[in-house]
Amino acid sequence: MVRRKHCLTRTQQIFRELTKRSVIEWHWGPPANVVALNAKSRCLANHCLDDLRRANLWVPRCEALEEDGTPSCEEISRQDPSLLDLYGITKNGPADGKDAGAINGRELKFYKKSATGLQFFQSDNFRVHSSHSASRWELKIDGATCPSGKMAQDLYVQPHMNPHRINGFGFHCKGVGKGDHKVTVHVGPTPGYESAGRHDAYTGHGWGKNAAWHLEAQEIPADYQLYHFKSGAGGDGRSSGVVNGRTLKFKKLYKDSRLRLFYSDNLRTYSGSYASCRWTIRVDGQACKSGNIAGDVYVHPHDNPHRPRSFAGYCDDVSVGEHTVDVFIGTTPGYSYCGGWTGWHPSGGGAHYLLEAEEIPNPSSYPMLHYKMAHTSDGRDAGALAHYQLSFEKKNKETSLRLFLTENLRAYSSQYGCTCTWELWQNRGKKVMF
Repeated sequence: MVRRKHCLTRTQQIFRELTKRSVIEWHWGPPANVVALNAKSRCLANHCLDDLRRANLWVPRCEALEEDGTPSCEEISRQDPSLLDLYGITKNGPADGKDAGAINGRELKFYKKSATGLQFFQSDNFRVHSSHSASRWELKIDGATCPSGKMAQDLYVQPHMNPHRINGFGFHCKGVGKGDHKVTVHVGPTPGYESAGRHDAYTGHGWGKNAAWHLEAQEIPADYQLYHFKSGAGGDGRSSGVVNGRTLKFKKLYKDSRLRLFYSDNLRTYSGSYASCRWTIRVDGQACKSGNIAGDVYVHPHDNPHRPRSFAGYCDDVSVGEHTVDVFIGTTPGYSYCGGWTGWHPSGGGAHYLLEAEEIPNPSSYPMLHYKMAHTSDGRDAGALAHYQLSFEKKNKETSLRLFLTENLRAYSSQYGCTCTWELWQNRGKKVMF
Protein backbone atom coordinates (compact mmCIF):
# COMPACT_ATOMS: atom_id res chain seq x y z
CA MET A 1 0.00 0.00 0.00
CA VAL A 2 1.23 3.49 -0.84
CA ARG A 3 0.97 5.93 2.04
CA ARG A 4 0.90 9.71 1.43
CA LYS A 5 2.55 11.98 3.92
CA HIS A 6 1.58 15.68 4.04
CA CYS A 7 4.38 17.98 5.14
CA LEU A 8 5.04 21.71 5.28
CA THR A 9 8.73 22.61 5.03
CA ARG A 10 10.25 25.93 6.10
CA THR A 11 11.81 28.58 3.91
CA GLN A 12 15.54 28.98 4.45
CA GLN A 13 15.95 32.29 2.69
CA ILE A 14 13.81 35.21 1.65
CA PHE A 15 12.91 35.53 -2.00
CA ARG A 16 13.21 39.19 -2.82
CA GLU A 17 14.04 41.53 -5.69
CA LEU A 18 17.63 42.68 -5.92
CA THR A 19 17.79 46.20 -7.33
CA LYS A 20 19.40 46.47 -10.78
CA ARG A 21 19.90 42.72 -11.16
CA SER A 22 18.22 40.62 -13.83
CA VAL A 23 18.42 37.27 -12.03
CA ILE A 24 16.74 36.46 -8.73
CA GLU A 25 17.56 33.27 -6.84
CA TRP A 26 14.92 31.31 -4.99
CA HIS A 27 16.31 29.18 -2.13
CA TRP A 28 14.48 26.49 -0.22
CA GLY A 29 15.05 22.98 1.07
CA PRO A 30 18.66 21.70 0.93
CA PRO A 31 21.25 24.37 0.10
CA ALA A 32 21.95 22.74 -3.26
CA ASN A 33 18.36 23.12 -4.38
CA VAL A 34 18.51 26.54 -6.05
CA VAL A 35 16.28 27.73 -8.87
CA ALA A 36 17.27 30.80 -10.91
CA LEU A 37 14.51 33.05 -12.22
CA ASN A 38 14.97 35.66 -14.91
CA ALA A 39 13.28 38.91 -13.88
CA LYS A 40 11.38 39.00 -17.19
CA SER A 41 9.54 35.79 -16.34
CA ARG A 42 6.19 36.07 -14.55
CA CYS A 43 5.73 32.47 -13.39
CA LEU A 44 7.65 29.89 -11.42
CA ALA A 45 6.51 26.30 -10.92
CA ASN A 46 3.02 27.26 -12.06
CA HIS A 47 2.73 29.94 -9.36
CA CYS A 48 2.44 33.43 -10.92
CA LEU A 49 4.15 36.40 -9.33
CA ASP A 50 1.93 39.45 -9.10
CA ASP A 51 5.01 41.69 -8.81
CA LEU A 52 8.69 40.86 -8.51
CA ARG A 53 9.28 43.99 -6.45
CA ARG A 54 7.33 42.49 -3.56
CA ALA A 55 9.28 40.30 -1.13
CA ASN A 56 7.89 36.84 -0.53
CA LEU A 57 8.46 33.84 1.66
CA TRP A 58 8.10 30.71 -0.43
CA VAL A 59 6.92 27.64 1.45
CA PRO A 60 6.88 24.35 -0.49
CA ARG A 61 3.96 22.11 0.49
CA CYS A 62 5.09 18.54 -0.19
CA GLU A 63 3.17 15.32 -0.68
CA ALA A 64 5.88 12.64 -0.63
CA LEU A 65 5.27 9.12 -2.01
CA GLU A 66 7.22 6.97 0.44
CA GLU A 67 7.86 4.07 -2.00
CA ASP A 68 10.16 6.08 -4.28
CA GLY A 69 10.58 9.24 -2.21
CA THR A 70 9.59 11.48 -5.12
CA PRO A 71 8.00 14.70 -3.87
CA SER A 72 5.29 16.66 -5.61
CA CYS A 73 5.44 20.26 -4.39
CA GLU A 74 3.09 23.20 -4.66
CA GLU A 75 4.68 26.54 -3.87
CA ILE A 76 2.63 28.87 -1.69
CA SER A 77 3.54 32.54 -1.36
CA ARG A 78 3.85 33.95 2.17
CA GLN A 79 4.28 37.66 1.68
CA ASP A 80 6.23 39.51 4.31
CA PRO A 81 4.18 42.46 5.63
CA SER A 82 7.16 44.62 6.51
CA LEU A 83 8.47 44.47 2.93
CA LEU A 84 5.28 45.33 1.07
CA ASP A 85 5.53 48.55 -0.90
CA LEU A 86 6.42 51.13 1.73
CA TYR A 87 7.32 54.81 1.34
CA GLY A 88 8.50 56.90 4.27
CA ILE A 89 10.21 60.14 5.19
CA THR A 90 11.77 61.33 8.47
CA LYS A 91 13.07 64.86 9.05
CA ASN A 92 13.87 67.26 11.85
CA GLY A 93 11.63 70.33 11.53
CA PRO A 94 10.73 72.86 10.54
CA ALA A 95 8.25 73.83 13.24
CA ASP A 96 5.11 75.60 12.02
CA GLY A 97 2.88 77.85 14.13
CA LYS A 98 0.01 78.24 11.68
CA ASP A 99 -3.53 77.58 12.88
CA ALA A 100 -4.93 76.61 9.47
CA GLY A 101 -3.51 75.25 6.23
CA ALA A 102 -0.80 72.86 5.03
CA ILE A 103 2.07 72.31 7.49
CA ASN A 104 5.48 73.33 6.17
CA GLY A 105 7.64 70.46 4.96
CA ARG A 106 5.19 67.67 5.82
CA GLU A 107 4.76 65.92 2.49
CA LEU A 108 5.47 62.46 1.12
CA LYS A 109 5.40 61.46 -2.55
CA PHE A 110 4.73 57.86 -3.53
CA TYR A 111 3.63 55.70 -6.44
CA LYS A 112 0.60 53.46 -6.08
CA LYS A 113 0.69 50.37 -8.28
CA SER A 114 -2.94 49.28 -8.19
CA ALA A 115 -6.37 49.87 -6.68
CA THR A 116 -5.38 48.55 -3.26
CA GLY A 117 -5.81 49.91 0.25
CA LEU A 118 -3.32 52.33 1.78
CA GLN A 119 -2.01 52.34 5.33
CA PHE A 120 -0.61 55.61 6.72
CA PHE A 121 1.36 56.46 9.83
CA GLN A 122 2.21 59.94 11.08
CA SER A 123 4.17 61.09 14.11
CA ASP A 124 4.98 64.68 15.07
CA ASN A 125 4.94 67.13 17.94
CA PHE A 126 1.50 68.78 18.34
CA ARG A 127 0.19 71.60 20.53
CA VAL A 128 -3.01 73.56 21.13
CA HIS A 129 -3.03 76.56 23.48
CA SER A 130 -5.86 78.75 24.78
CA SER A 131 -9.08 78.40 26.76
CA HIS A 132 -11.04 75.22 26.00
CA SER A 133 -9.50 74.94 22.54
CA ALA A 134 -9.20 72.19 19.95
CA SER A 135 -7.42 71.75 16.61
CA ARG A 136 -7.59 68.99 14.01
CA TRP A 137 -4.72 67.60 11.95
CA GLU A 138 -5.67 65.76 8.75
CA LEU A 139 -3.70 63.76 6.20
CA LYS A 140 -4.76 64.65 2.66
CA ILE A 141 -3.93 62.87 -0.58
CA ASP A 142 -3.26 65.19 -3.50
CA GLY A 143 -4.81 68.00 -1.48
CA ALA A 144 -8.09 66.17 -0.90
CA THR A 145 -9.71 64.18 1.91
CA CYS A 146 -9.33 60.38 1.68
CA PRO A 147 -12.21 58.98 -0.48
CA SER A 148 -13.23 56.50 2.23
CA GLY A 149 -13.29 59.07 5.05
CA LYS A 150 -11.25 61.72 6.86
CA MET A 151 -7.84 60.69 8.19
CA ALA A 152 -7.89 63.12 11.10
CA GLN A 153 -7.08 63.47 14.78
CA ASP A 154 -8.03 66.16 17.30
CA LEU A 155 -6.23 67.68 20.27
CA TYR A 156 -8.26 69.44 22.98
CA VAL A 157 -6.92 71.43 25.96
CA GLN A 158 -8.29 73.23 28.98
CA PRO A 159 -7.44 76.85 29.91
CA HIS A 160 -3.78 77.82 30.35
CA MET A 161 -2.42 74.50 29.10
CA ASN A 162 0.40 74.54 26.55
CA PRO A 163 1.32 70.89 25.93
CA HIS A 164 3.90 70.31 23.18
CA ARG A 165 3.57 66.51 22.97
CA ILE A 166 4.86 63.82 20.65
CA ASN A 167 2.01 61.80 19.17
CA GLY A 168 1.79 59.10 16.54
CA PHE A 169 -1.31 57.71 14.87
CA GLY A 170 -2.31 55.47 11.97
CA PHE A 171 -4.94 55.57 9.25
CA HIS A 172 -6.31 53.36 6.49
CA CYS A 173 -7.65 54.72 3.21
CA LYS A 174 -9.47 53.11 0.28
CA GLY A 175 -10.38 54.43 -3.15
CA VAL A 176 -7.07 56.01 -4.19
CA GLY A 177 -6.23 55.19 -7.81
CA LYS A 178 -3.05 53.93 -9.40
CA GLY A 179 -0.27 56.44 -10.09
CA ASP A 180 1.82 59.15 -8.47
CA HIS A 181 0.43 60.79 -5.33
CA LYS A 182 1.43 63.21 -2.59
CA VAL A 183 0.43 63.13 1.08
CA THR A 184 0.36 66.39 3.02
CA VAL A 185 -0.59 67.33 6.59
CA HIS A 186 -3.18 70.05 7.18
CA VAL A 187 -4.30 71.73 10.39
CA GLY A 188 -7.48 73.63 11.20
CA PRO A 189 -10.01 74.12 13.99
CA THR A 190 -11.95 71.14 15.24
CA PRO A 191 -15.63 71.61 14.28
CA GLY A 192 -17.26 73.69 16.99
CA TYR A 193 -14.02 75.49 17.85
CA GLU A 194 -13.80 77.83 14.86
CA SER A 195 -14.10 81.09 16.81
CA ALA A 196 -11.03 83.26 17.32
CA GLY A 197 -8.67 82.14 20.04
CA ARG A 198 -10.02 78.59 20.26
CA HIS A 199 -7.60 76.82 17.91
CA ASP A 200 -4.12 78.18 18.55
CA ALA A 201 -2.12 75.31 17.02
CA TYR A 202 1.58 74.54 16.72
CA THR A 203 3.18 71.65 14.83
CA GLY A 204 6.70 70.47 15.52
CA HIS A 205 8.94 71.75 18.27
CA GLY A 206 11.39 74.58 17.63
CA TRP A 207 13.19 74.87 20.97
CA GLY A 208 16.85 74.09 20.39
CA LYS A 209 17.13 71.44 17.70
CA ASN A 210 13.94 70.68 15.83
CA ALA A 211 12.18 67.47 16.88
CA ALA A 212 11.74 64.68 14.34
CA TRP A 213 8.56 64.04 12.40
CA HIS A 214 7.70 61.01 10.28
CA LEU A 215 5.26 60.17 7.48
CA GLU A 216 4.80 56.83 5.75
CA ALA A 217 2.46 55.22 3.24
CA GLN A 218 2.19 51.50 2.62
CA GLU A 219 0.22 49.76 -0.11
CA ILE A 220 -1.75 46.77 1.16
CA PRO A 221 -2.94 44.27 -1.51
CA ALA A 222 -6.65 43.48 -1.35
CA ASP A 223 -5.93 39.73 -1.30
CA TYR A 224 -3.20 39.95 1.35
CA GLN A 225 -4.20 37.47 4.05
CA LEU A 226 -1.68 38.36 6.76
CA TYR A 227 -2.92 41.90 7.47
CA HIS A 228 -6.25 42.76 9.11
CA PHE A 229 -7.63 46.06 10.33
CA LYS A 230 -10.65 47.89 11.67
CA SER A 231 -10.93 51.67 11.38
CA GLY A 232 -13.55 54.35 11.82
CA ALA A 233 -14.67 57.18 14.07
CA GLY A 234 -16.93 57.43 17.08
CA GLY A 235 -16.75 57.99 20.82
CA ASP A 236 -17.41 55.80 23.84
CA GLY A 237 -17.63 57.28 27.34
CA ARG A 238 -17.36 54.06 29.32
CA SER A 239 -14.64 53.60 31.94
CA SER A 240 -14.76 49.80 31.97
CA GLY A 241 -15.42 47.19 29.30
CA VAL A 242 -14.86 46.60 25.60
CA VAL A 243 -14.80 49.89 23.66
CA ASN A 244 -17.53 50.25 21.03
CA GLY A 245 -16.36 49.53 17.50
CA ARG A 246 -12.81 48.57 18.47
CA THR A 247 -13.22 44.88 17.66
CA LEU A 248 -11.47 43.00 14.85
CA LYS A 249 -12.15 39.43 13.71
CA PHE A 250 -9.65 37.56 11.54
CA LYS A 251 -8.17 34.15 10.74
CA LYS A 252 -4.56 33.34 11.69
CA LEU A 253 -2.95 31.14 9.04
CA TYR A 254 0.36 29.94 10.50
CA LYS A 255 1.16 28.23 13.77
CA ASP A 256 4.70 29.57 14.20
CA SER A 257 4.00 33.22 13.31
CA ARG A 258 3.55 36.02 15.83
CA LEU A 259 0.98 38.80 15.83
CA ARG A 260 1.92 42.47 15.69
CA LEU A 261 -0.96 44.42 17.23
CA PHE A 262 -1.28 48.19 16.79
CA TYR A 263 -3.89 50.60 18.16
CA SER A 264 -4.31 54.32 17.45
CA ASP A 265 -7.14 56.43 18.89
CA ASN A 266 -8.09 59.57 20.82
CA LEU A 267 -7.90 58.70 24.53
CA ARG A 268 -8.83 60.68 27.63
CA THR A 269 -8.83 60.32 31.41
CA TYR A 270 -10.69 62.84 33.60
CA SER A 271 -11.39 63.21 37.32
CA GLY A 272 -11.57 65.70 40.15
CA SER A 273 -8.60 63.87 41.67
CA TYR A 274 -5.60 61.90 40.44
CA ALA A 275 -6.80 59.23 38.03
CA SER A 276 -5.52 56.82 35.41
CA CYS A 277 -7.12 54.63 32.73
CA ARG A 278 -5.62 51.64 30.95
CA TRP A 279 -6.48 50.55 27.42
CA THR A 280 -5.53 46.92 26.69
CA ILE A 281 -5.40 45.13 23.33
CA ARG A 282 -6.80 41.65 23.97
CA VAL A 283 -6.93 38.43 21.94
CA ASP A 284 -10.10 36.38 22.43
CA GLY A 285 -11.00 38.30 25.57
CA GLN A 286 -7.63 37.81 27.26
CA ALA A 287 -4.44 39.84 27.59
CA CYS A 288 -1.62 38.49 25.44
CA LYS A 289 0.10 35.58 27.23
CA SER A 290 3.58 36.59 26.09
CA GLY A 291 3.17 40.11 27.49
CA ASN A 292 0.34 42.51 28.17
CA ILE A 293 -0.09 45.12 25.38
CA ALA A 294 -1.56 48.19 27.04
CA GLY A 295 -1.31 51.96 27.38
CA ASP A 296 -2.08 54.16 30.41
CA VAL A 297 -3.25 57.78 30.56
CA TYR A 298 -2.71 59.50 33.94
CA VAL A 299 -4.03 62.98 34.83
CA HIS A 300 -3.88 65.56 37.61
CA PRO A 301 -7.15 66.79 39.14
CA HIS A 302 -9.52 68.40 36.61
CA ASP A 303 -7.19 67.79 33.66
CA ASN A 304 -9.22 66.78 30.58
CA PRO A 305 -6.81 65.91 27.74
CA HIS A 306 -8.50 64.54 24.62
CA ARG A 307 -5.38 63.59 22.64
CA PRO A 308 -4.36 61.19 19.89
CA ARG A 309 -2.30 58.30 21.18
CA SER A 310 -1.05 54.97 19.88
CA PHE A 311 0.78 51.86 21.07
CA ALA A 312 1.81 48.48 19.70
CA GLY A 313 3.16 45.11 20.78
CA TYR A 314 3.86 41.54 19.71
CA CYS A 315 1.87 38.52 20.79
CA ASP A 316 3.23 34.96 20.58
CA ASP A 317 1.63 31.54 20.90
CA VAL A 318 -1.64 32.42 19.20
CA SER A 319 -3.08 29.33 17.53
CA VAL A 320 -4.14 28.89 13.92
CA GLY A 321 -7.79 29.73 13.28
CA GLU A 322 -10.42 32.37 13.95
CA HIS A 323 -9.66 35.04 16.55
CA THR A 324 -11.07 38.29 17.89
CA VAL A 325 -8.94 41.28 18.89
CA ASP A 326 -10.60 44.02 20.93
CA VAL A 327 -9.72 47.03 23.08
CA PHE A 328 -10.67 46.90 26.76
CA ILE A 329 -10.67 49.96 29.03
CA GLY A 330 -10.35 49.83 32.80
CA THR A 331 -8.77 51.59 35.77
CA THR A 332 -4.97 51.37 35.91
CA PRO A 333 -3.90 49.08 38.80
CA GLY A 334 -3.12 51.15 41.86
CA TYR A 335 -5.71 53.83 41.11
CA SER A 336 -9.28 54.07 42.31
CA TYR A 337 -10.87 55.90 39.38
CA CYS A 338 -10.61 56.14 35.61
CA GLY A 339 -13.07 58.61 34.07
CA GLY A 340 -12.26 57.42 30.57
CA TRP A 341 -13.34 58.51 27.12
CA THR A 342 -12.33 56.83 23.87
CA GLY A 343 -12.59 58.63 20.55
CA TRP A 344 -13.72 62.22 20.30
CA HIS A 345 -15.86 64.70 18.44
CA PRO A 346 -18.04 62.97 15.82
CA SER A 347 -18.62 66.25 13.94
CA GLY A 348 -16.97 66.54 10.53
CA GLY A 349 -15.82 62.93 10.43
CA GLY A 350 -14.52 62.71 13.97
CA ALA A 351 -11.17 61.57 15.34
CA HIS A 352 -10.03 58.44 13.53
CA TYR A 353 -9.19 55.11 15.19
CA LEU A 354 -7.22 52.19 13.75
CA LEU A 355 -6.84 48.68 15.14
CA GLU A 356 -4.46 46.34 13.29
CA ALA A 357 -3.38 42.70 13.50
CA GLU A 358 -0.45 41.59 11.32
CA GLU A 359 0.87 38.06 11.10
CA ILE A 360 4.70 38.19 11.20
CA PRO A 361 6.89 35.25 10.08
CA ASN A 362 8.87 33.36 12.71
CA PRO A 363 12.31 34.95 13.36
CA SER A 364 14.13 31.71 12.51
CA SER A 365 12.98 31.97 8.90
CA TYR A 366 12.74 35.77 8.67
CA PRO A 367 15.72 37.56 10.28
CA MET A 368 14.90 41.10 9.09
CA LEU A 369 12.50 42.16 11.85
CA HIS A 370 13.76 42.71 15.40
CA TYR A 371 11.92 43.93 18.45
CA LYS A 372 12.01 44.13 22.21
CA MET A 373 8.89 44.45 24.32
CA ALA A 374 9.06 44.91 28.09
CA HIS A 375 7.19 46.39 31.03
CA THR A 376 9.65 48.69 32.75
CA SER A 377 10.27 52.35 33.61
CA ASP A 378 13.17 54.73 34.16
CA GLY A 379 13.01 57.99 36.12
CA ARG A 380 16.35 59.49 35.09
CA ASP A 381 16.52 62.97 33.58
CA ALA A 382 19.64 62.41 31.46
CA GLY A 383 21.64 59.54 30.00
CA ALA A 384 21.10 56.25 28.21
CA LEU A 385 18.07 54.26 29.31
CA ALA A 386 19.57 50.93 30.27
CA HIS A 387 16.54 48.75 29.60
CA TYR A 388 15.70 50.34 26.24
CA GLN A 389 18.29 48.69 24.02
CA LEU A 390 17.89 46.39 21.04
CA SER A 391 20.75 44.47 19.41
CA PHE A 392 20.41 43.02 15.92
CA GLU A 393 22.32 42.15 12.76
CA LYS A 394 21.49 44.09 9.60
CA LYS A 395 21.35 41.66 6.67
CA ASN A 396 21.32 43.84 3.56
CA LYS A 397 23.49 46.79 2.60
CA GLU A 398 20.91 48.46 0.36
CA THR A 399 18.00 48.44 2.83
CA SER A 400 16.93 51.22 5.20
CA LEU A 401 16.04 50.79 8.86
CA ARG A 402 12.54 51.55 10.14
CA LEU A 403 12.78 52.35 13.86
CA PHE A 404 9.62 52.35 15.96
CA LEU A 405 9.33 53.13 19.67
CA THR A 406 6.18 53.32 21.73
CA GLU A 407 6.35 54.24 25.43
CA ASN A 408 4.73 56.35 28.13
CA LEU A 409 6.80 59.56 28.44
CA ARG A 410 6.61 62.44 30.92
CA ALA A 411 8.31 65.78 31.63
CA TYR A 412 7.38 67.49 34.92
CA SER A 413 8.31 70.45 37.09
CA SER A 414 6.34 71.84 40.02
CA GLN A 415 7.73 75.37 39.51
CA TYR A 416 8.62 75.96 35.87
CA GLY A 417 7.68 74.95 32.38
CA CYS A 418 10.08 72.23 31.31
CA THR A 419 10.88 70.07 28.31
CA CYS A 420 12.76 66.80 27.82
CA THR A 421 14.19 65.24 24.68
CA TRP A 422 14.29 61.51 23.95
CA GLU A 423 16.65 60.34 21.20
CA LEU A 424 17.05 57.02 19.42
CA TRP A 425 20.75 56.25 18.98
CA GLN A 426 22.14 53.87 16.40
CA ASN A 427 25.44 52.44 17.66
CA ARG A 428 25.75 55.62 19.79
CA GLY A 429 26.19 57.59 16.60
CA LYS A 430 23.40 58.87 14.38
CA LYS A 431 20.45 60.21 16.38
CA VAL A 432 16.74 60.58 15.84
CA MET A 433 15.23 63.16 18.22
CA PHE A 434 11.57 63.37 19.17
